Amino acid sequence: MKAPRAKLRLSAAEELENVAVVNRHTYSGPRDNSYIYIGRGTPLGNQWSHTPGTAAAHKVETREDAVSKFHEWLSSQIDKGEGPVFRAIQQIKERVAIGEQIKLACSCVPQLCHGDVIKGTIELLIHNDRHPAQTFQLEPRQIQRSQPALDKSRMELPRRDAVCFQMSTDLGIGSAQQRSRAARKVGNAQFRRVFLGPRQAIRR
Repeated sequence: MKAPRAKLRLSAAEELENVAVVNRHTYSGPRDNSYIYIGRGTPLGNQWSHTPGTAAAHKVETREDAVSKFHEWLSSQIDKGEGPVFRAIQQIKERVAIGEQIKLACSCVPQLCHGDVIKGTIELLIHNDRHPAQTFQLEPRQIQRSQPALDKSRMELPRRDAVCFQMSTDLGIGSAQQRSRAARKVGNAQFRRVFLGPRQAIRR
């Protein structure tokens, strides 16, 4: 079965189908030598978490922050060229490079997981081994936070519509058409009541 596409790409290195990140709670495949747990308590466990009550050593605000911090830390460990983290990555890399099927097991999938960083790192290292004349660098980068759903009740108006609102409230001027246009762009009943007043909000 084809491995699912990674949620996070760290470089232009080819994505390899024989290494995948799986959820250890829902994975139904064999838990043999191809199954590698990468959670806390192992050299590749993520010591940053946004979830209260975990065994993580460091608390951050979001899942993206936790994965980003792990990415920076893993990069520094690989740069050392020694130690348990470096050896763990090298061992997995060597097995993936010869075509073994590897499942990196954690608890986050299908959400963003530090396993996505491990997978991307291994793919990058394999690419560099295979193409020494065209190597890529593993550089710490800020993983973009997912955007929360817009709360229109707190949404700021675009500048042009804000001018209409300012005119209609503070200065008492501005045409009904301008005020209606601003309300339509916001598209929220609460804002129509604030901007246009109860009568025009109903008449819309």
